[in-house]
Amino acid sequence: MESFANRLKQAMDVRNMKASELSEKTGIGKSSISQWLSGKYEAKQDKIYLLATALDVDEAWLMGLDVSMEKQLSLSYMYDQLPTNKKEKVTAYTKQQFFEYLHDFEDSKSDEPLNNYIKLFNSLNDDGKELALDNLKSLQKIFAKETSDSNQDAG
Repeated sequence: MESFANRLKQAMDVRNMKASELSEKTGIGKSSISQWLSGKYEAKQDKIYLLATALDVDEAWLMGLDVSMEKQLSLSYMYDQLPTNKKEKVTAYTKQQFFEYLHDFEDSKSDEPLNNYIKLFNSLNDDGKELALDNLKSLQKIFAKETSDSNQDAG
């Protein structure tokens, strides 16, 4: 595993960023950055997050793990970066796809998907079953509200 100091230096070189600029972007003192670069100390998790964000690198990579230096974008991260009007479009599309899936599921002549869900549910421990039921209840409330809202809009 490569050291934090080496990874920090490498990221700063790749991003063509000096310690003073990194200090300004993160609010971290220059002396702390200097100590990290020298290998005297390693940054704590909250500082690693700030550094990784400022350098636009993966936090795990910065800590020395064998992953890509470039951030791997998660769906939730990408969604969070969208402006509100785009989030609304993503939400609408997701709902449409989900309802199409449910429709296809209801139209299928086979009970196999349902049986697979039942087997999966039965394989859960008590805490898992409780969490699954809580999530189903939450989904039921969401869809009931949306159906009610849709009916009010149509009326």
